[in-house]
Amino acid sequence: MRILFKLAILGLVIFAGIQSGASVWRFYAFRDSVRQEAWFAGERTTEEIADRVMAHAARLEVPISPYDVVVQFEGDVTVISAVYEEEIPIVPRAYSYRHVYDASADSSVRGSLSGREAPR
Repeated sequence: MRILFKLAILGLVIFAGIQSGASVWRFYAFRDSVRQEAWFAGERTTEEIADRVMAHAARLEVPISPYDVVVQFEGDVTVISAVYEEEIPIVPRAYSYRHVYDASADSSVRGSLSGREAPR
């Protein structure tokens, strides 16, 4: 009986780890695509950029609403705000954890191509 209990706990830990890992992977993939959209915005309009961000979200199955994506131009800098909340199941049908992810990005240069920090 004790071994079944330990196996059940192990199964729950593995399930929670897989669900959390998948959620974090989606966030990092989405954040990278938002950063690329900001960096390579070019002559696109704010609506075109927002549509492209939503297309990335749909492809990655990120639960974000079009109202949660805001695109602004501040001079030569493109700023994309993309904040969403995801419910991560920890214990199947019993407990879920709600986590807020912020995938916002801008097109300002943070460092050189060599990987060193730019002087401030």
